Amino acid sequence: MNPYQAVDFGTRVAGRHFIRNLYGQPLRRGLFVDFCLDVGRIENVHFWPFWSVGGGGGDVGKFMKEKGEAFIFGRSDWEYVTNCFAISYNIGMRFVKGKEGGGNYLLTQSGADLCPIAVLVEETQPHSGVSFSNSQIFGDIVVKDTNHGMVRFTGCGLFGTQDGRNGVGVARIAGPGRVSFDNCHFYAIVRNFKADNLIRVDSGRVSITDSLFINGWDAAYNTTPIYLGPDVISAIITDNEFYGKSTVENHAKGRVVIENNVAETETDPFPAPATPP
Repeated sequence: MNPYQAVDFGTRVAGRHFIRNLYGQPLRRGLFVDFCLDVGRIENVHFWPFWSVGGGGGDVGKFMKEKGEAFIFGRSDWEYVTNCFAISYNIGMRFVKGKEGGGNYLLTQSGADLCPIAVLVEETQPHSGVSFSNSQIFGDIVVKDTNHGMVRFTGCGLFGTQDGRNGVGVARIAGPGRVSFDNCHFYAIVRNFKADNLIRVDSGRVSITDSLFINGWDAAYNTTPIYLGPDVISAIITDNEFYGKSTVENHAKGRVVIENNVAETETDPFPAPATPP
């Protein structure tokens, strides 16, 4: 219920592993995978304050929020991750460079909740990368400048930052890899922080298509939802709907396509009920 480190499938070779139905409250590290050169599977893993919730967390909860990492993913080929969840860790899901480089992960119906950094990508496999589908994420998405592979979000709900510590409302992106959001919706639930953009792309490649930006009507920081920095290599921002302004601050020196976006479609998406006559 309260291990400092829970499951280590990375220090030694652990190919073709199958981990499922694991519930617990690891304090420092939850599940570590590395050097799996043939398909591993992880299903129904739930990291939650089962042990400390009765006491309100206290110092344990503070430590987990400052140091805890729920999932650490290194090198793995075709890792299938399904129905996995973590709440109240410093980092929910961290993708790192393993013994033989980055990994190739397919995640569905998974996510991290109430994490200062919900998804941290330091490296992925350059030709395959990481793919999230039908997942929910509450916390910063940070892709570091060390990443070379693709990072894909498809059909995901992205609920924004907890404290704006990375200077954005949802995601901060860098590195030569390509990051894409398709048919996602963005909504920064917490709004008592200062950040100029929901998504800030400092460098690399980005694609944002067929997605919905809910903020704008009630969040002053979201006057410019998307920022593209000078080192952006390519950007495709098309066919999105913005409840507020669709402003893209574009400083990119690379190739950029911004078109077919619909803006200011809702001044208040949650109006008060009408008074009965």
